[in-house]
This record gives sequence, structure tokens and C-alpha cells, in this order.
Amino acid sequence: MNGPRRPLRFVQGSGTVSMITGASISAPILATMPDVNMVLAAQAACLGGLFFSYFNDSYFWVVNRLLGVKTAKHQLLVLSVPTTLGWATGLVALLIANAFVG
Repeated sequence: MNGPRRPLRFVQGSGTVSMITGASISAPILATMPDVNMVLAAQAACLGGLFFSYFNDSYFWVVNRLLGVKTAKHQLLVLSVPTTLGWATGLVALLIANAFVG
């Protein structure tokens, strides 16, 4: 459910663009499939935008500049690690929700 958006986020850089693009591509396909919960599919599209925020993302720079983080190593630790952990936690929660609701 989360696969197509994760690589898009990693390559493209912008979380917002990856969410919109992933949802726009997959929604018409998923709408034709029976037994697909579209709410969970929309959440998967948004969840895919959390995967590993890095230098190409403008939000990466907003957070790091506001916090005053200067070195590249610390910038990755401040935002990239937490967003990836949030993505992994959200993925597990989404899979659990899909087991009960899906």
C-alpha cells in the first residue's frame, strides 16, 4: 500500500509533491478494485510523504534553520531520522488498521 510513494519521496525530495503525485496515480486504479478501503489508501499516500526528509525538501531547511542546526550530520539527525521513524510507526499502525477495517 505504501510502496509507490516511498521511492517517489526519496528521489523527488518534496513530501507534498510525493503525496499528491502518489495519490493521483494510485487513486483511479484503487477505485476500480473491490474491497479497497479508500480512507486507508489516502492515509498510505500521506504516510509515504514522511519517508526520510533530506536536503531537497524545503521543509527540511525550514526546520533546520529555525532550530539553528548548522552541520549536515546534525541536520539529518534532527529531521530525517524522526520523519523516518514516524513513517515506520505509521506504516505499522496502518497495517494494523487494515487488518481490522480493511
